[in-house]
Amino acid sequence: MFPLIIRKMLLHAYHQSLFLTKRIFGIETAKSIDAKIRFKRHINIKHPQNLAEKIAWLEYHENNTLKTKCTDKWAVRDYVRSKALDEILVPVYGSAYSAVTDLDFDNLPDQFVLKATHGCGMNLVCTNKKDIHPDEVLATLRQWLSTTFGTYSFEPHYEKIPHLFYIEKYLGDGDAMVDYKFFCFHGKPSFVEVCSNRKSGLKLSLYDMEWNRIDAITEKRYTPEQLERPKSFERMKDIAEILSKDFVFVRVDLYHIEDKVYFSELTFTPATCVLANFKEDFLLTEGKKLTLPSL
Repeated sequence: MFPLIIRKMLLHAYHQSLFLTKRIFGIETAKSIDAKIRFKRHINIKHPQNLAEKIAWLEYHENNTLKTKCTDKWAVRDYVRSKALDEILVPVYGSAYSAVTDLDFDNLPDQFVLKATHGCGMNLVCTNKKDIHPDEVLATLRQWLSTTFGTYSFEPHYEKIPHLFYIEKYLGDGDAMVDYKFFCFHGKPSFVEVCSNRKSGLKLSLYDMEWNRIDAITEKRYTPEQLERPKSFERMKDIAEILSKDFVFVRVDLYHIEDKVYFSELTFTPATCVLANFKEDFLLTEGKKLTLPSL
């Protein structure tokens, strides 16, 4: 294993070579090379056929300011409210903040979740305020605020989102919370990806809109168990349809906790547009359902 400093140098060199490729041959070529190297997947964005390719095509050809607003994890709350779905929003403490000095630890509850508005994976879960070190939290926030997400994964719509953070109510343990990610084409959910066991080892499974299991997850993340259909599944389908009707494609992410549905986020470039955890024949089948707009 390379020492950390060597790995960072190699990663930097890799990114610089991709940026040079982007400048000379275009972002689609650079993205295709990155997908092949990092995920061992071939994607043809210039002539898209499968679902991953079509999602990537939309990222580079669809000029949609609403998409950028709804990727912003704070601004999307207004979009959810505009659809009369206030009740599914996770409660927050205060507003969205641009400076780490705005974080008031003393007035926070014992449990909470810190989230950045402008990226993926920028979440800090606090289950006991006594166990956290404020200096470490502030350092994490500074790193988030100084990071422009999407640069290295070629997801440019993230670059336009203001760098802010906010505090959400803690909803439960990572293994207890299950994500229901509805892939929606032209305002209709087609299938749902269920993410479970986030804390102890992420597992994925797919279901259609009648809760029939779909065998399309690659072996690495495969969940062999048949999961129980959530009691509010019909309500979740309705919510996914409402929140997706303004877009050609979007993934609507929801939680189902104690028979209540909560909104998580809207995602337009899931898994960096590669969807490496899905089998390729499934991506081709689903891609046929997504009709791209003409240039």
